[in-house]
Amino acid sequence: MKNNFKKMIILLFIIFYFNGSNKADAEELFFTYIGPTIGAGMNQIAYRGWSSDSDTRVSRVITGYYVNGGCLFDIFVRNFIGEFSLDYIYNHSSGEPEVSLYHLIYTGTAKYAFAVNPVLSLTCGLGAYLETQPSNKSYSGGGLNGAIGTVYDASRDWKIIFDVTTRYGYFGRGDDSSKFSLGAKIGMVYKVGRI
Repeated sequence: MKNNFKKMIILLFIIFYFNGSNKADAEELFFTYIGPTIGAGMNQIAYRGWSSDSDTRVSRVITGYYVNGGCLFDIFVRNFIGEFSLDYIYNHSSGEPEVSLYHLIYTGTAKYAFAVNPVLSLTCGLGAYLETQPSNKSYSGGGLNGAIGTVYDASRDWKIIFDVTTRYGYFGRGDDSSKFSLGAKIGMVYKVGRI
């Protein structure tokens, strides 16, 4: 399943980069931005696995919260945004050490921006995410993600990005466990160049 999520992320890259087919599109500038991001939200984990305490198979729904921080990379082309992030995330579920984990999360989202005025745009998009091992346990998960938010042009070179995010996919602990997340993130990105 992990390989399927990697393939989805690669497919998003290919679709974004090779979207234009005429010469005018090929000559258009792609502006690139990079900066920090932080976020938080709620998790609901449908956990299935073996309990060593009771020596039985368990199935339960566990809720908790997450916090994350990392780096945001955006490519702006007209009304389209390709957004990629690398975050360190901590999932906390009270009293459940098996699912209270910290790990890296990679996301890729293709967004469309609707201009409200010259400095503010509303955005929405879909993408994929991949979770990899934390520093203390073996872990891998991933799935689909969505975002609805805004982009505010703070200056000629700075943008503030705010999103309400949702994720659903495979949870990397137990047997065929799944995770649904709903949260928000904010990032401030600086124009680093164009391609």
